Amino acid sequence: MIYKPGIGRMKDDCMIYRNGTYYLFSMYQKPGSDEFRHIWLATSKDGIHFEDYGCVVEDFPELIWAMKVYEADGIYYMNSGSFCENGRQAVLKFWKSEDLLHWEYCPELDVVSPELENEKTRLDCMCVLKHDGKYYGYATGQYGFLISDDGAHWTPNPCNIDYTPFPPYNTALGGFEIADFIELDGTFYLLCGGFGHLGTNGYGVYLYESKHPEGPFTPCLPFYRINGTSKRWVNMWERCFEKDGQLLAHNYMYNGYSYECGDVYLPPIKKLQKTEEKLSLAWWDGNNAMYGGIVKTCDSLISESSSYSVFDDTKNQCDFSELLSIPNATIIEFNMTLSENTFTNYSQGGFFLAETETDGSAVLFDTYGKCEIVHIKDGKIQSVEDVIGFGSTAPYYITSGKTYSVRILAKNGLFELYVNDLYLQTFNNAHMPESLANAFLYFGAASVRNSCTLSNLRIYDMKGDKS
Repeated sequence: MIYKPGIGRMKDDCMIYRNGTYYLFSMYQKPGSDEFRHIWLATSKDGIHFEDYGCVVEDFPELIWAMKVYEADGIYYMNSGSFCENGRQAVLKFWKSEDLLHWEYCPELDVVSPELENEKTRLDCMCVLKHDGKYYGYATGQYGFLISDDGAHWTPNPCNIDYTPFPPYNTALGGFEIADFIELDGTFYLLCGGFGHLGTNGYGVYLYESKHPEGPFTPCLPFYRINGTSKRWVNMWERCFEKDGQLLAHNYMYNGYSYECGDVYLPPIKKLQKTEEKLSLAWWDGNNAMYGGIVKTCDSLISESSSYSVFDDTKNQCDFSELLSIPNATIIEFNMTLSENTFTNYSQGGFFLAETETDGSAVLFDTYGKCEIVHIKDGKIQSVEDVIGFGSTAPYYITSGKTYSVRILAKNGLFELYVNDLYLQTFNNAHMPESLANAFLYFGAASVRNSCTLSNLRIYDMKGDKS
């Protein structure tokens, strides 16, 4: 949403902050190529406006998968998932640097996962943490728990992750992809990414915790799902880095309907926080630099719907308020209130981001415990494209009669959503397989049952748009 390379295509990324500069590294595909054999770098002074630096690793003999950068004894190391000669995705490749700009490949540091009988084990992209003088790493794979005395030479060990009460995730690939490994207030966390988890086919990131770096790691319940799309391959990973003692997080997203469809963008950075034993993502104050001038205000937008019983089979009726035209790159803020519900008639409402006056995406919260992103076609609900429900670390339902503050960042058909400054979702406006997102032109209130009121509405220009 806020950055993509000027030429070529990035993918899995990681970020590090040093000496007043944000360094964004990513897998990189040159124009006209279908292989990732390069590592791209972009830099920023504020974490919002990134400039292309270029390839820091180029034309590597093997494919380069996701990477992670860390520091050990004054040297920067970058490890990346790659492939063995027999085609197994089971090796970590290492580079080192003194300035984060010039990188030297170190083949002597390669780590290869053991090959089990009749089974190809995966080893991919290690996240590193120093604790009590030792370096601990977690990578994707059955042997993805690694230990080092110096941060350079690593020994793989079996991971100790207890998935209970959930079934083991995708054991053929070594379990979840490890998006990151962090320590916060004496607890160690794995941010575990994957698709097809909990009965959905999209990608999400889930939290596991332990009091020891070696585990066992168990699910963070009830606040389990920290980000991701539950029905679509749009929002990927969640990587962490430190800036001035604060943990920040970022990921990447597609502007197409499905995995590998369309361009890849960097969404805004989030703040990683722990409140009341809950780890969540929240609005980062550094993103305030994106605010331009106010282009429109409105006291209230109200959508009034006919009363539909929960037992009514009429599923596709959606009503809207007056629609306001909006800039292509915009930040929208408002307060949202759903009407009181009854025993057989819960309230459901939210907002409409429209590509035409009758087509677009509606985000509908309800008072029974979930948030849905739906495709609106000719003013009616065509399909439910995403469902956020129990287990989310952000407010995924609305208590009737209570007012919530909402912030939306929207650009080029991509949008990001915050409720009470907690991050809820990143999504796009693509509605059909192989299709790309369409730019948003209109905004309004939406409701399916009872009424939804958006008050104190403010629409801003988004500054510095280069993506």
